Amino acid sequence: MSQHWVSDKPFDPHATSALSPEQEKFFLASQWKLIWWKFKRHRIAMLSAVFLIITYGVAFSRNSLRRTHWILGIPIKSILPSVSLLV
Repeated sequence: MSQHWVSDKPFDPHATSALSPEQEKFFLASQWKLIWWKFKRHRIAMLSAVFLIITYGVAFSRNSLRRTHWILGIPIKSILPSVSLLV
């Protein structure tokens, strides 16, 4: 049979040891900061994020930079009808 030893002294929460600056930074960090720290350590995830940012950037800027139709090779303004707004 094992014995459990309990101190007879009353617990004083203010008598605990102080946290080191690194421990304090870790325990007081927000959830977003903890997730970011873990994400930064994962190299494949960082490379994937860079790849996705570049891919989406190219996809969104592609249509705005194009001045000609990609098949016909003629200016896009000559293909689209002019639109008049009713005010």
